[in-house]
Amino acid sequence: MFVGGHPHTKPIYRVTVTVPEGAPGLLGPLAGGGRKRLVERITTAVLEAEGSENTMVEAHRVWVHLKQITNGHWAGFGEVFTLADAAAYGLSTDEPNSRTDRMRQAAMESVGAVKAG
Repeated sequence: MFVGGHPHTKPIYRVTVTVPEGAPGLLGPLAGGGRKRLVERITTAVLEAEGSENTMVEAHRVWVHLKQITNGHWAGFGEVFTLADAAAYGLSTDEPNSRTDRMRQAAMESVGAVKAG
């Protein structure tokens, strides 16, 4: 990796985070604090994984790009996944065997947290 025309001795990281349009706390003119915390957490995680101290000198190598995806243009589980779906998925307040419950169960099975029924 070249920085300013010179080879850099350490890796430069670019982390692209995609978030749904309208994601609370991340987008819009009043959400700067949420974006700041997200970038700080990502930078910390990258540097910890690398084994480097989180200083400004080290953090300059971690670049975080936040990108919005238009609501309804996300997909998961082989289906379109909206911001409302994501909210329902995270709340666990749905009816047994509902679409959201089936998605949650499929995800748990996929990562080996439950056995196939």
